[in-house]
Amino acid sequence: MKLIWIFIFSLPLILMGQKHDNNWIIGGNPENGIFGGILWGTMLADFEQDPFAFRYDSVMTLDMRRMDASISDQKGKLLMYTNGQTVHNVNHKAVPGLDTISYGTYWENFNTKGILPNGGDWVSGFPIQKGAIMLPSFTPDQYALFHILRTNPPNDTVFSHQTTSLLKTEVRFDKTHPEGEVISKEDEILGGFFSGGFSACRHANGRDWWLIHNSEYNSAHYVFLYSPLGVTLVHTFTDITKINQRQTFVVGNFDREGKFYVTHEESGESEATMHLTIYTFDRSTGDIKKKAYKTHFPQLILDGTVEFSPSNQYLYTSTGDKMFQYDLTQDDILATEKIVSNYDGSIHPIFGMQTYFSSMQLGPDGRIYCIPPGSATTMHVKEYPDEDGTNATVLQNKFILPCKIFNSMPNFPNYRLGPLDGSSCDTLGLDNYPIAKYRYEPDSIDYKRIRFTDLSYFRPETWSWDFGDNSPKISQRSPFHTYAQNGTYRVCLTVSNENSSNTFCRDITIGPSAVDDDQAEHPADVTLFPNPVQDILLVTIGEYIPERGYIEIFNISGQQVHRQRAYYGHNNVDMTGLTEGTYILRFMDGNKMVKEEKVVKIEN
Repeated sequence: MKLIWIFIFSLPLILMGQKHDNNWIIGGNPENGIFGGILWGTMLADFEQDPFAFRYDSVMTLDMRRMDASISDQKGKLLMYTNGQTVHNVNHKAVPGLDTISYGTYWENFNTKGILPNGGDWVSGFPIQKGAIMLPSFTPDQYALFHILRTNPPNDTVFSHQTTSLLKTEVRFDKTHPEGEVISKEDEILGGFFSGGFSACRHANGRDWWLIHNSEYNSAHYVFLYSPLGVTLVHTFTDITKINQRQTFVVGNFDREGKFYVTHEESGESEATMHLTIYTFDRSTGDIKKKAYKTHFPQLILDGTVEFSPSNQYLYTSTGDKMFQYDLTQDDILATEKIVSNYDGSIHPIFGMQTYFSSMQLGPDGRIYCIPPGSATTMHVKEYPDEDGTNATVLQNKFILPCKIFNSMPNFPNYRLGPLDGSSCDTLGLDNYPIAKYRYEPDSIDYKRIRFTDLSYFRPETWSWDFGDNSPKISQRSPFHTYAQNGTYRVCLTVSNENSSNTFCRDITIGPSAVDDDQAEHPADVTLFPNPVQDILLVTIGEYIPERGYIEIFNISGQQVHRQRAYYGHNNVDMTGLTEGTYILRFMDGNKMVKEEKVVKIEN
């Protein structure tokens, strides 16, 4: 079990925690059928632990497509999630009153009657990227869902639909209503014709939110202010990149500090042009100004994609076969373009689709996760997005998942952005009291050489590291440190600014010497996903860095049927060739057994 020690001094409640994005709901497609008695399968990526772990529960059956939004409370407990057609809660049941949202003719296009094994209807989710977003409200335990209403013209097809309303739904979660209580449902904030989805950014006062949505034909950006007074349309900006066709795929995103708003939109459906537009943004006034524009041709994906590094230095976009990086600290941003990764040619063995780069989302662990377009069961990872060029380290198809993820990637704003201290809007008495956080991973060659990555937020200005081995403290933001010998070390990061300091500590265990005492609790946090497993088992090893780790699998007769090296973090174990049955998985470090778990192999 991980040990995390946090010391917080004089923090306003509104700026504590902010773990609203700790649970990602991805996958689905229950029409694929039942395998081994289990309905595969929506899964949850839990970032409360490090490394994050995938979790599966057979009651999670809501299909998540492009419209994928969720929110957790400040402590990271899942509250609700939506695919645009319904809203589920932490018990993976419909929030009372929200079993159906955004209902209309378009809704029925994605409701297949009687297809599920129990004879129920399959609500497959709207295929509109960023079509919903969830934000904390201004009353404790209340949350707002912003979503869209789409309709089909009379006698028209699913491919000619239009967004005709932007909606807001508010929900309360408290001790009296743990499954959720609807406060208001589908209040229209603007009618008309729209394209794309929602992006949100914290107002400079540290409390309110800016939201942006786009008009049809991308002829305007609508800028809304969400405050305790409600939702107000503040600006309609028309000096933008206009695409002269109705069915554009506009994807926008705010940077981590609210200084830029960037859109990446596609025109056409095959070998199309991708339009990248960079705007400056004012968190105090909501003003937008176009700064730079360029096109990419050809692009090989249906949607644009935009994401930013944790430090906010780099912007990332993709054309499917290439991943681009831009330096936001330079005046001529487009001139800094670098290709950080090229598509490696991988083809999905079942679906036969290219595993191109598609939608991206920055995780709470400081990595950027990227999915292939369409039907896929893999996920790409950008390990160090704050590094320049190829040092960002894009690992293609790092995660092999048990079920199909059809373009499902959650839509989150930067919940950890505080007030703009010293601005004209800094009037609510809120300040940025920094929160310390970090992750770590060992060097692939020298396991005692540890890389520490700072994940602190609320404007830290200085960093101080104590590595727990009596070595001198250092002030580098994300350092490397080499330990002289195996053991358990308490590593503490202290971050500070002019308002306060905050310290985050965790115990780091290196090598088998820490588990030599058979009476001691095993330090390793080992999770298996999925279990039962059909083909690929993801073994996640946390809180322990092996010196020479192995994963060994034994059948019920005690015969070893598989062995491979094991490393801190995520390990893919191919169980395709094993027969159906129960096995014993052992995580070994040298000749020392660190952890033993049962795993069940099922047939396809």
